[in-house]
Amino acid sequence: GGRDSPAKVRSRKGVCVALSRLSDPGLDVSLATEDTLRVLSLLAAHGLADPVDAARSSSVSAGRDVVERHGSDDAVLSKLMPFLEGVLRTGKAEGEKAPGGVAAADARKTGAVILLGSAALHLADDYEKINGAVDMLLGALVTPSEVVQYSIATCLSKLMGRGRIPERKETMIAGLLEKCFAGKSLAVRRGAAYGLSAAVHGGGYSALRTCGVVDDLEEALASPPAAWQKKEGALFAVELLSVRLGLLLEPYVLRLLPSLLRAFSDGNNHVRAAAGDTAGVIMARLSTHGVRLVLPAILGAFDDPSWRTKAASIYMLPSMY
Repeated sequence: GGRDSPAKVRSRKGVCVALSRLSDPGLDVSLATEDTLRVLSLLAAHGLADPVDAARSSSVSAGRDVVERHGSDDAVLSKLMPFLEGVLRTGKAEGEKAPGGVAAADARKTGAVILLGSAALHLADDYEKINGAVDMLLGALVTPSEVVQYSIATCLSKLMGRGRIPERKETMIAGLLEKCFAGKSLAVRRGAAYGLSAAVHGGGYSALRTCGVVDDLEEALASPPAAWQKKEGALFAVELLSVRLGLLLEPYVLRLLPSLLRAFSDGNNHVRAAAGDTAGVIMARLSTHGVRLVLPAILGAFDDPSWRTKAASIYMLPSMY
């Protein structure tokens, strides 16, 4: 049959199921360091980049199970962390006939982030290694792939309370905000927004106030027309904070709403597009109480002289229900 015949796909999935079973904590099975690393190298080269979604998902699950069960030894971690860093940085892994191309590289990076998150749980209070893992994730946020950036943010959020990372929270948030506003490319600004949402979610949503996040977002949204990248980055941040925080962002929505409505009438189409995406996300997550709070402001926008702001109000109303 063909390369991805049903029989071959079943075989690949079966291997992954077997690996997960061997990693069952209820079984007294141990893998030598070299065997653990060999299995993970094979999964990185082939499984994480499998062109069949079901087989790729099984490979990610198997890799996560292997790392969680057999990756706690220092001998494994000392080699596994640099290996995953390389996969996350390049999207490549050595292996005969390993899938290539952009899609395969992005899939490997996504899988590597998930494995890295599992490995980081073994670091306990090893401050240096935890810091290294966080720095690795922050650096990889520039990857121009939403799937990869989302996976990185999910992993980063889990590490925000580990080791001495809480001591870095304020500096980290300030740096991510700066990249949101001044990043030279869309990938940098969008990635920084993902990172910001993870840092606030994992480090405590009180950072919205204590680290001046909402103040900075308001200021950025009021930037002059020439600074459209700054406004777009701020809208990315609001959107992704809403995705990750949900109702926890609601107390700040009323404060941000006027700036959001003005963004709909911005002269730059990138800002207007970002405003539409952000409004849809925020409105869909409002509670009944939140709807009652913002409804007067949205209805009041019908009196705005800009036809785009009026249109924004019409757009936002059905998103609330």
